[in-house]
Order: sequence, then structure tokens, then C-alpha cells
Amino acid sequence: MMSPHRVAILTDSAADLPDAIAARYAVTVVPVRVNLDQRDYLDKIGLATGEFYLRMALSSELRTSQPPAGDFRRGCMSSTRSTLRRAGFAGAARRAAELADAGAQSAAILAELHRLRPLTLTWAMARDITHAVRGGRIPAWAEPAVRWSELTPIAKVRDTGTLAIAGGLFAKRRAPEAFAG
Repeated sequence: MMSPHRVAILTDSAADLPDAIAARYAVTVVPVRVNLDQRDYLDKIGLATGEFYLRMALSSELRTSQPPAGDFRRGCMSSTRSTLRRAGFAGAARRAAELADAGAQSAAILAELHRLRPLTLTWAMARDITHAVRGGRIPAWAEPAVRWSELTPIAKVRDTGTLAIAGGLFAKRRAPEAFAG
């Protein structure tokens, strides 16, 4: 039975927190809503990750949305006294879970997450940005520019959680190696 003073840690499935970490720290993972070609799915429940990527490649329309607050509340119902705070990325969710497991209270956990937020840099690279443009995460002007220049775009996640184009690589075939180097 959970201690009445333990803080519950919840995150959404977009954090891609490994299952082993979620199980170890009893993190509740609430599924993101995915709409592919006007059909709704719950991420990693109604649509496995591999199937998501396959359907995304063939889809003419893709939208994702955060889980509604009610989904987070339902995920929190089992603990007697819990504090609901959303940690957006796996690293933040894991750190929050470690602190909660060590007995930290919600105020201390939130302070640590706020401290880490500007120190956390997240970069992404994609050979095809079609779905990010369709979903509104990357501006529409970027898609023809990427196609024309044959750049592999690099995006940075701002501390607000939005994407921004940060550069590009002239390395279509060996882009992961060039990005890592």
C-alpha cells in the first residue's frame, strides 16, 4: 500500500519513459491521443509504437494532442494523497520519480524540475519533416526549403516545449553519424 505522504508521478506517453523505469518508480504513464486519417488512438495502448510509425508514414493526416486533465486525474486516483505534476520528457519524469521514491515532497520535486528545465537541451533530427509540418510543430516554409536543399534538418526543443529549426546537415545517408560528431 502506498504511503499517504508519497507523491504520485505522472507523465504522458510522449515522454517515452522506458517501461522498466516506469515500473521501478511506479510512474503512471497517461497515453497521448493520436489521430491518423480521422481515426483516434491512444498511444501505446490502441496503437503500438511500431504500428504508429508505419501508419504515420502512410498517413495523409496526423494530429496528436495532450491527454485531457481528466486522464491525469484518473491516473492519480489510486493514491491517497498525491500531487499531479506533468513531467514532459523522460529525464524529467525519471528525476521526479527518483525524488518521490526518496520521500521528497511535491514542492521540492517541482523546484528541482524548474531548476533543470533551462539546463535540459533536447535536439531532434529527421530526414522527413512532413508530419511535423502538418501537425504545426514546424513552420510550413521549412518543408520545401528542406526538400530543395536536401538538408537533414535539426530541431531544438525550446524550454516552452515547442520546436524550432536550429540548423541542418548536408549528410542524408550518414546524418546520424554527422549529428553525433
